[in-house]
This record gives sequence, structure tokens and C-alpha cells, in this order.
Amino acid sequence: MRYIVTHRISSDPVSPFALNEVGNLETALRRAVQLLSVGHLGVAIQDGQGKEIFGYDLAACCRGEKKLTPDLQAV
Repeated sequence: MRYIVTHRISSDPVSPFALNEVGNLETALRRAVQLLSVGHLGVAIQDGQGKEIFGYDLAACCRGEKKLTPDLQAV
């Protein structure tokens, strides 16, 4: 399954989103870690089936506090 990692282009809350399509969940999570570590806002991972993870749950997965499942759940 392909995943899309999104983030805001600027710190303006109404700025458009940039999209990065990646080939697997591990790559998507690594990209999210990179984006969060340099201060990007609005970082999220989406799949092609309408599922999405963002905010606290995504940040916890990026820190290794939670595990990200293929259906984008933080456990």
C-alpha cells in the first residue's frame, strides 16, 4: 500500500499542504519524523482508503512511545 505524508508549507495555519507519496509505512513514518524534527506543522500520514494519523498519536509514534499499525492506528 502507498502512503501520503502531508505537512503545511508554512507556519500560516491556512497555508496549503505539501504531499510526499511513499511506498511503505516505514518510509512514511521516517518522513514524518524528519518533518516534525525540523518543526513542520500539520504533519499527517494518509493511506488510499481514507485513514489518517496526525497530532499527538503521530508524534507519539515518531518518538517510539507508540507503535504505528498498517491501518494508521497508534497502539
